[in-house]
Amino acid sequence: MTRIADIAASNAILNTVFRTQRRLHDLEQQVASGKVSQDYKGLARTSLRLVRLEGAMQEAERFKDNNQAMQLRVDMTQTTLEGMRTTLRDVRQVLLDIDSLEPPSRASIEDAQRWAFNALKDLETHLNTDIDGRYVFGGGSVTTQPVAFGLTTLEAFQDRYDGASVIYPPTREAHVQTDVDLPPAETGGLTMSGEDTITAATPGAFARLKAGQTITLSGSGLGNDGAYTVVSTNGSDRITIAGALAAGPATIPVTNSVVNGADAAVTISSADYYRGDTIPLTHRVDDDRFLNLDLTAIDPAFEKAIRALGIIAQGGYGTPGGLDQNTARVDDAIDLLNGALDRTGGGAPYGAELSGNLETAAMDIGFQQRLLHDAVKEQGELISFLTANVADIENVETVEAVTKLLDQGRALEAAYQAIAKVNSLSLSNYL
Repeated sequence: MTRIADIAASNAILNTVFRTQRRLHDLEQQVASGKVSQDYKGLARTSLRLVRLEGAMQEAERFKDNNQAMQLRVDMTQTTLEGMRTTLRDVRQVLLDIDSLEPPSRASIEDAQRWAFNALKDLETHLNTDIDGRYVFGGGSVTTQPVAFGLTTLEAFQDRYDGASVIYPPTREAHVQTDVDLPPAETGGLTMSGEDTITAATPGAFARLKAGQTITLSGSGLGNDGAYTVVSTNGSDRITIAGALAAGPATIPVTNSVVNGADAAVTISSADYYRGDTIPLTHRVDDDRFLNLDLTAIDPAFEKAIRALGIIAQGGYGTPGGLDQNTARVDDAIDLLNGALDRTGGGAPYGAELSGNLETAAMDIGFQQRLLHDAVKEQGELISFLTANVADIENVETVEAVTKLLDQGRALEAAYQAIAKVNSLSLSNYL
């Protein structure tokens, strides 16, 4: 045995070489990937800070994505409001033109009613606006179409609301939130008397019916099926369907009749145009700010406009309930449209009205647009800031990493040369 290096010395040298190889491999990965490490373990003391920064960045990205989606919904709402305002202003101008005529011509009356009916259909389309299958004006009921006027033609509308025996509901109380279904099991059977009075056998059965509300009778054995206007109610078990309907300062005549007698199998039903709910949606803008999305198709701004249009469209020309025979409706509808359109408001031809108008609604939506725009911008800037901080921790300085790689390469080369030199030494060379 003449070799100078023993097994222990060789292993020690090889271990040193392997450590150099590992450092060289790590530096190769850094240069190739641009990252200090492929896992958090390799970042040692900065790993906790990196995790927190990445968590904050992901949260900001989620807020930004959600706010951009909500921006689309709010922008569409604003566009829809502008479309409705344009339509209603046009109808109001038509009515103002008629109001200046003494007397208005048949053509002007019929044109106004066509304008009103078409505007109703236009509002129905606008109020049923949906974004990705989620209805904008339905409150929390985003998957249910919020508005259904049941409109087909002006003539069909006037057949239902002839303006004399059945009038379009003149008050909000009679117009919305009036869904009822009263089968015989609830009413206990009905009794018709005086040709204009309907009495339920069960006390309180008619508690939800309101004066001015439109009801439908079906299943009558006396032939009383059809639509009626509730003229008055005792709030419990008796209503009338003819006489003078009191609506605020206005008194509206209603002429209708029923066949007297006991009618045990009749069902009374009523449905308004709104199919959504009144639950507001809440959108979280960021950790501290929220938006309440509570503009629904039952809002007073829309409801007053719909009621004004229905009041104008009812009743065919030349009939007792026609607009030509009831021109005071023009001023009433103008008052309602003024209240629906402008903050200055209009009159209250049928009693006190709830506040709410399209001008204020547009301002509120404009505030939401500004808030969301600013939030998206701020979150974009925050994401950029956090991305830069994460990069400072994760990314390597390329020049420095390449320099270290070259140094480690030379060190490894020198180590191999040293091993070769030591292994070539022999005692026989010195004997």
